[in-house]
Amino acid sequence: EISRAQERNSEARKIEDLNVLLDMAKQNLNEDIKEKKAIIQSNKLPSFNCNKSEFIPIFQNLIQNGIKYNDSESPTVRISHSLTKTHLYLYFEDNGIGIEKEYYGKIFEVFKRLHGNEKYKGTGLGLALCKKIIEAYEGQITVDSIPNMGSKFSIKLPLTIKEKIKAPKKIVERID
Repeated sequence: EISRAQERNSEARKIEDLNVLLDMAKQNLNEDIKEKKAIIQSNKLPSFNCNKSEFIPIFQNLIQNGIKYNDSESPTVRISHSLTKTHLYLYFEDNGIGIEKEYYGKIFEVFKRLHGNEKYKGTGLGLALCKKIIEAYEGQITVDSIPNMGSKFSIKLPLTIKEKIKAPKKIVERID
């Protein structure tokens, strides 16, 4: 999956409602969400020119990590966004165990894990896959975190002409 992430055909991309893709990812994680009594919150997300088979794993991995690496009684993942004229920003913020700053780069490497399999099961592929897919869209993913407080993953994606046309025009009030 990782090796194919940058080889995908951009022709398969179409305008997708990210709310629908988020719902699909949550459905795939339904057992994890119920088991940990997790709370997944989201504001209304925009549509984006993407391949849904690439974006569902992004949502799924970031939500799953927010639940998995979380020792609180109510693991919470908040998904939000912002738009500029040229970019879509997606944010995934959790109240999990957090990440030390020195490991920010390492977590996006293939098979790199910060914790053993005893407490947190995994392969070390999820964030590497997210990064590869996002880079195939000429975007970037970063993390900001405070140990024992949580993490915030930020995704920056360039808008295509299709999204710019569909984006609502802002009303500018002129004051003379």
